[in-house]
This record gives sequence, structure tokens and C-alpha cells, in this order.
Amino acid sequence: MFRAVNAIAPSSTLPTADYTNWELYRIRADVTLMIGPNGTVPSLQAAWAYIQNATIDGGAYVHLLINDEVDTTYEETYSQPFLLNHADGEHISIGVADATTANSILFNFTDNGAGFALTGGHTFGGIYGTSDVPIQIQGTYETKKTIKPPAPPATLYGIQVIEGSCMAGMSYVEILNCREGLEAGSNATIYGDHLSFAHTLDCVEAVYGGYASLTNLTINQSSPGNGLEAIGGVITAVGATISDQLNGVYARDQGFIDVSGATITSNFVGILSSENSHVKAEGATIATSFIKDVEVYDLSVVDAIGATYTTWTVGASSTLMTADTQ
Repeated sequence: MFRAVNAIAPSSTLPTADYTNWELYRIRADVTLMIGPNGTVPSLQAAWAYIQNATIDGGAYVHLLINDEVDTTYEETYSQPFLLNHADGEHISIGVADATTANSILFNFTDNGAGFALTGGHTFGGIYGTSDVPIQIQGTYETKKTIKPPAPPATLYGIQVIEGSCMAGMSYVEILNCREGLEAGSNATIYGDHLSFAHTLDCVEAVYGGYASLTNLTINQSSPGNGLEAIGGVITAVGATISDQLNGVYARDQGFIDVSGATITSNFVGILSSENSHVKAEGATIATSFIKDVEVYDLSVVDAIGATYTTWTVGASSTLMTADTQ
């Protein structure tokens, strides 16, 4: 079902091909909107406006797919965050059309807030690139941090999910040039697979009740920030590979991180747990750290049973668990 959003003549274009004067009102079966030079919708923003007010029945799903068989990189640029809030957002996803031949899909964000944002307890079905055509989210952090003080504000978050919201899935998403790559904040949840980061200060944050569940995670950028940081939140990244960070894994203020089986190498500090926090690193390999492989302070715990590491510091009233402490 469709609804006119502007006054139009009776002989105007059909609503299935007019994304300016019409919007979807009720969606009862699956809908796929092709976006880009080989699609019918000019941009993701136009597609979003077309579906934003629609009611989506429980058995229906809306696929917003980039279809570009012309460009090497498909690009869109936004000067403000792209808010993914929708009453039925769990039935909506952003992805890549099978016919797309572009090498990547790039969304540029020039605002100093977030790239994609999800707030207010909403759920979104997910953002899905492919191994051949990743979806890239690029901010301005790397550019603006080089400007002499006072530097203009840089993009804070590539993807920010807060206020009890849920990003139900992401795969083959690359976050570039952001102050914080991915944030699950204030009781929000993020699920991701095959995510990567470049020129980003802190790659993944879970803050005060936030939860991030990540699989096939590789962080190997050179950054003065943190690979994984839980500040009163929870991150699970079993089997991750994390290198070339200030702190590979950092839990603080009652945070919890599970990096069991991970490979954590060539960071200034491999694992840091402080302020009544807990890092589970059973079977992990923590090596070639410039300062220490493991540091644990302030009533905190690092579970390193079965892990390999060579340097460590344990503060007062803190615990480094090994096979001997079981």
C-alpha cells in the first residue's frame, strides 16, 4: 500500500517508481529496493524516506540493496548522522546486490557526531557487506586530528547503538577515520561478524550496560587507542586477532571482556583490567607487548588459564588466574 506525500496529478508516475511524491504505507510481503546507478532508487536516503513511515507486517522483510555495476567505489556523503530508527526496523537491512561490481560501498560522514546511529530502544535488521564488496563507513578523524589546535571536531562514532537499541547483525563492515569505531552504549546490543577498522582511535566500546558480540574479529591497525574497551559494559570476541594498539584489550569500571583463544600481539599493553573489572583470556596468546602482556589492578581479574604470556603486573587485591590458581 502507498501514500502520497505531495499533491500530484492523476496521470503522474506510478508510486512504485516515484520516490519523491509517494511513500510505502503498509508492507505485507518482502520488498527489495535497488539503490544506485543500476537501481531504481537514487540513494540510501531516498530509499529510507520511502519506507520510513511504513508498517511492516511480521512475515515481511525490506532489503535495501546497493546495485552499482558502473563505479569502482559506490559513494554517498552525509553531513549529519544517518538515524536507523524505525518502528519495524528489525525487518529492514542494508546490503549489497548480487549484480554489484563495485569494489566497495562507501558512506562518508562529515558530521562530528556519528555515522549510522540507532537510538530509543529500536532494533535494526543489520548492515551486510560481502567478502568481495565490503560496506565502508568513513568519518573525518584522521583528517582533522592533523590540523593545528584548535582542530575542528572529528567524527566520533562510525556506528553508535545506544538507549537499549539492538543492531541485530553486521558483516564485512569496515570503519575508517572515526574517533570511536563501534559503540554499544547504555544497555544497547550489537552483533557483528568480520568487522575491520582503519585510522580509528578506539575500535570497539561497550559502555555502561552495552553489549557487543563479535566473531571473526581482526584489529591490526596502528593506533594510540584501544582495540576492545569495556567501560561498565560487556564484549565477547572469542578467537579475535588484536595487534598494534595502545591497549589491545581494556576493561575498566566493572567491565567484562571475553577474548578466550584470541591472539593479542605487538600492543603496548596486551590486556589491561582495572576498577573491579574482569577479562577472560583462557587459551589466548599474548605476546611481544612493548610494556606488559598483562596488567591487572584495582580489585580486578584476568583469567589467563591456559594462556601464554611472558610479562605481567598484578596490583594489590587483584587476581591473575592461571592453572596454579584454580
